[in-house]
Order: sequence, then C-alpha cells, then structure tokens
Amino acid sequence: MNEAHTHIYEFGDFRIDAAKRLLLKRDGERVPLTPKAFDTLLYLVEHSGTLLDKDELLRAVWADTIVEENNLNQHISTLRRVLGEKRDEHQYIVTVPGRGYRFIADVSTRTNVDEQNKVEEDQHALDVKHGEELTAVAASQLEPHAVKQNRHVWIGLLAGIVSVGLVVAALYFWRARSETASVSSIRTIDVLPFKPLVAENRDEALEMGMADTLIARLSNSREIIVRPLSSVRRYGGLEQDAQAAGRELGVESVLDGSLQRWGDRIRINARLVSVPDGASLWTGTFDEKFTDVFAVQDAISERVTGALALRL
Repeated sequence: MNEAHTHIYEFGDFRIDAAKRLLLKRDGERVPLTPKAFDTLLYLVEHSGTLLDKDELLRAVWADTIVEENNLNQHISTLRRVLGEKRDEHQYIVTVPGRGYRFIADVSTRTNVDEQNKVEEDQHALDVKHGEELTAVAASQLEPHAVKQNRHVWIGLLAGIVSVGLVVAALYFWRARSETASVSSIRTIDVLPFKPLVAENRDEALEMGMADTLIARLSNSREIIVRPLSSVRRYGGLEQDAQAAGRELGVESVLDGSLQRWGDRIRINARLVSVPDGASLWTGTFDEKFTDVFAVQDAISERVTGALALRL
C-alpha cells in the first residue's frame, strides 16, 4: 500500500482515514461519500496548500477513464456541501478561476500506527480504571476478614465477568464482519424504478428518473456492474417483487424504493435486497425539499450512493 495512504489526516471538524477510505467527524460519525468524491478529497488534502489544475485532478482520480470536466466540478460541489461550506465561504476548498483548486485548511497528519497506539493506550487506561473501581466496590462491601476468606470466590467472579465479556465481544465482531462481507461481496446490482406509496400519485418521470440517476452514479464504481435503465424499465409495476425481478435479470442484488410526497417535501425509502435469499442488506430513508424534479433526483441519488459507498 502507498505509504501516504496509511495516514490519518485531520482538518477542521473532520478527519480522513486513508487506509479505511473513511471521512469522519471528530466525534467518529461517518460522513458518506461516493468513491470518486472520496478520491478527490483525499488528493486535495494530500496536496494541501498546492494549486492543483483540473487536468491533474482528472488524471489522479479518473486515471483509467476519460471523463468530462463537469464530473470534477460536481464532485467539488458535493465536497463543499458535505464539509459545510456556504456560498462564497472558502474554509476548505478554494477555486482559482481558469486554473483549478486549492485545499487551504490546516492539515495535521499521523500514521495508522500512531492511531492504534493511542487507542491501545486509551483502552489500557480504561481497563486499569475499571479494575480499580471494581476493587474499590468489593472492598467497601466486604469486611477485611471476609475479603480474605472469599478471595477465591471473588477471583472466580471476575474471571466469569471477563469470560462473558469476551464472548459477547467475539459474537459482535463476528456478526459485524459477516454482515460487511455479505454486502461487500456484491458485484452485480439492478436498480428498479421507484414506486409511489399511493397509486393515484404516480409520477413516472420521477420514478424512472430516480432509477436512471442512481444507475448513472453507481456505474461510476468499477467494483460493481449496474445494468442500464432499458433492462429494468418493465419492472415498474406497483406489485413488482424485487427478488423475483433480480432472479429474472440474473443479478446478485436489487435496489428499489418508494416515493412519498407531501406538500413541498418528498421522502424516499430505499433498500438493497439480496436476490438469493431475499434478505435486506441495507435500508435508508431520505427527506428532501421538492424544488424541481432534477434537483430532487440529484440530491437523493447522491445521498443514497453515498450511504451505499460505506457498505459496498
């Protein structure tokens, strides 16, 4: 692995774990980003303070693909929104007209080894403190002679607590690894037309447009194969079963969802379904103000693909 990509980068209220490809807030909350948006941010941060022209960024992020400059502009716009920059506010990314972009925030860097050592030190301190608290509680509740008489019982109790804790932790990490493996092993996805909750509120332009926009965004990932809208258009029926559609299409998973409009608000409920067993691999609910159909499609699809990027 590239040595630079084992680093932790901290700036403002955020930090990047390059090895795990995660953008995190200071409190550890994950910030969803599509793979290419993450690559763009990482390259900017790794070259903090340097003016990067657009051609260099396009070569760095889309090394094996020919894309239009507009793709880069859209990712920069996404990063500014995710980082909380307002219009005409340049806290992180500055545009140099006719040239390119510069990342201007102060960036501190440390390696994953430093991070792991810090975690281990913090955990050791917590273990020591917890052990002292247990000892203090035991001493306060037992008379001196009783403590001596029941020392073996107390040691056995502590051993039992530790054993239970280890079993619970092992089960938790096994389950987390299993869920991650089942999702990350997916290589083929179909996106079905989204459906309204109420048949009378059908808007086929929005339903098909949402699916088409998601297909376009997911297709940017080289790790998965996504079929075009023409392959799934016939599965727009309100009673269409996602798993059955996936079997007919010969894919591993299906992304479908529902639409619900109320006044000037729209809610999207999306889910990723495993075709072999029908299990729900991921679900998400997204609310957006309905300004115009294209803005809603772009905003929702960006948030859905960003959330999926953490799992695929």
